[in-house]
Amino acid sequence: MNDALWAFENTLLEDAKVTGLGRKSAEKLRAAGLERVRDLIWHLPRTYLDLTAATPIPQAVVGQKALIRGRVIHTAVHRTSKRRIPFFEMLVDDGLGTIRCIYFNQPYLVRNFLKGAEVALYGKVDFDRTGRYLSNPKSVPFTESPRVQPVYRQIAGLKTDRLAQWILSLITSMPDEDPVPHEIGSAFPVSRKDAFRLLHLPESMDQVREIASRQSPAIRRLISEELFFFAWGLKRRSRGRKRVAALSVAKATKDAFLGTLPFTPTEDQCNVMRSIATEMEQGRRVFSLVQGDVGCGKTLIAWFAAYLVAMAGGQAAILCPTSVLASQHAKDACSVLARFNVRSCLMTSRLSSDEQEANRQAIAKGAIQVIVGTHRLFQDDMVYRDLRLVVVDEQHRFGVKQRSKLLRKGKNAHYLGLSATPIPRSLALTLYADYDVHQIMEMPKGRLPVKTILKKSTNRDQVVRFAKTRIAHGEAVFWVVPLVEGDEENATRSAVDVSQTLAQSFGSGRVGLAHGQMERGLVEDVMQRLQAGELDVVVATTVIEVGVDVGHATVMVIDGADRFGLSQLHQLRGRVGRRDRQGTCFLIVDVPVAQETLERLRVMERIQDGFAIAEYDLAQRGFGALMGTTQSGFMSFRVADPWLDRQLFLTIKAVVDRLAPVPEYQRWVDGFPFAQ
Repeated sequence: MNDALWAFENTLLEDAKVTGLGRKSAEKLRAAGLERVRDLIWHLPRTYLDLTAATPIPQAVVGQKALIRGRVIHTAVHRTSKRRIPFFEMLVDDGLGTIRCIYFNQPYLVRNFLKGAEVALYGKVDFDRTGRYLSNPKSVPFTESPRVQPVYRQIAGLKTDRLAQWILSLITSMPDEDPVPHEIGSAFPVSRKDAFRLLHLPESMDQVREIASRQSPAIRRLISEELFFFAWGLKRRSRGRKRVAALSVAKATKDAFLGTLPFTPTEDQCNVMRSIATEMEQGRRVFSLVQGDVGCGKTLIAWFAAYLVAMAGGQAAILCPTSVLASQHAKDACSVLARFNVRSCLMTSRLSSDEQEANRQAIAKGAIQVIVGTHRLFQDDMVYRDLRLVVVDEQHRFGVKQRSKLLRKGKNAHYLGLSATPIPRSLALTLYADYDVHQIMEMPKGRLPVKTILKKSTNRDQVVRFAKTRIAHGEAVFWVVPLVEGDEENATRSAVDVSQTLAQSFGSGRVGLAHGQMERGLVEDVMQRLQAGELDVVVATTVIEVGVDVGHATVMVIDGADRFGLSQLHQLRGRVGRRDRQGTCFLIVDVPVAQETLERLRVMERIQDGFAIAEYDLAQRGFGALMGTTQSGFMSFRVADPWLDRQLFLTIKAVVDRLAPVPEYQRWVDGFPFAQ
């Protein structure tokens, strides 16, 4: 079934016999995650350049992109006044007006753009005190015939033009076969092959607008293919639920756990614990996802399930994405479970070799019942005597293969995933049709809502003064920015810049820096220093979005808040005011700022409910914005959006449900990002 197409799309790129695509280029593509033909043809443009018509300079609108054709009448190299960064500037005249073009950190361009040369430049029109200018515009051949040009994600060492040539060559060579049933593919007036061709090289801006609005038959055709294989994968996994040996735990034993808690669980927590206990006692394999806002008490569910398994003589593994979070959970496990003579331990690669080996042997013998750790838990040398429960915190940070590898170390082990990303129940039931989905809506008593305040960048000093007052009371501050390295053209300041600036206000020894390009161990060291009170402020990218619990952190500053999705802002906001302390979150936006941006961010001032915010985010920007998929390992899709395309998915799922098993379909499922 479609064997020629399957073989073609799974060919390694260095073996694809495409002109100019040799071993070295294939290595560069592989480094960017593009290894096979299917990866490259699905590498769709992130946007398109409108090179179909030039804009007269007087009509170029600030904030919009424009194609300018004209003659260079002046060039110069200058330096910025503060940081002395070199930039190249030239003046272009189209006979109707003039406009400046500025390129930061590229002084060598003075040799490329000679006075009198005819140029065609495409870029965003910006404005400063001296007037309009193009910021880092893209140069296109002046004599090039008007067309739409695809823009791809940058790949180190490769030019976009070469990439486009290779992709179109592969599409031309693609067999005329279709991996989906005729009932799905025939619903669209465009073949699969033509759909790829149109998306990679649309003929007009009208087609581009159709693609952007998701109305193009080409994009709908590929969305349907992705949703078909997603539905097929769900159908296959849903048949995998097995019965297991019933867990025998006396009511008195369960009551003993709840009776020792220093607080009263919420009704939602009690309902989830009751449901999980019932499943285990009736011999049904638990395969559940527990969702809830940051701080709602999801980890209590994990300790309760681990306690039940341990009291029945089994073992539980708690998998965490970072050593910091694992260390926090290990301390909690000890304080919660030690009173019942349940032994627990921490298992991460940051322990000494002797500590790891001692723990590994004790786990293999069954002397330790609850094991908390990171990726170390599913490495090949880890052997469990009787692993009956796997808990994965921040589930979306781990791939399917990683979770499965840990599950296979037990025999039909129960599975419990925890997620602080609030997803509306209707969407959760679509994405996780093979799970029992539990949602914790209530927050523990005493948890104060985080005050959220929108500030313009001109009032940043007010935020610094407020932070100083909280630090004086022994509290800590997170200052989050969206970029690691910035430049003069970018209004959003980088983590490095901000940390240097704040060090002048708070003291150089009291400000830490944490971002995703640092080694994991260094980031965790910074977080531990903040927890220990050695730092007052940590400047970070969204690396702190993952399960960081710093009890005395009460201030969250998000600089460049307009660059984040609302659900991501809500996740970050939940990292402060974790105990009974009042938390405050400042959302700083650079000026000038669009009114619609301010209105979107004011939702954060009005709403504390993460599920309500998620609904708003989905309606405004779709699934990708809700999950922040570019910054995390959450289930990702190439073109489909499970929320925007939910009606189409239901139609396709109905087709899948009535189809007989077709083993060949699974090989296609495994090639999609959502399966990873």
